Amino acid sequence: MRRPSLIGIARPRLQEMCAKLRESAWLAEWRNGTVLMIDVAESSSHALQLALNLGDRCPLHASALAR
Repeated sequence: MRRPSLIGIARPRLQEMCAKLRESAWLAEWRNGTVLMIDVAESSSHALQLALNLGDRCPLHASALAR
């Protein structure tokens, strides 16, 4: 039997938060002092959006996800 992945477990919650808050919801991992974006539920309710791609890294001190 296969173990569920973190993304598989988190994706329904990301989509729920995105729909409820009308904001994008990100999932990230901490790796070697940086935050690595691993999944997203994108909101389309705003004309201006933060453009990050899966696999992008952010310094720990410069990310709201790290807080």
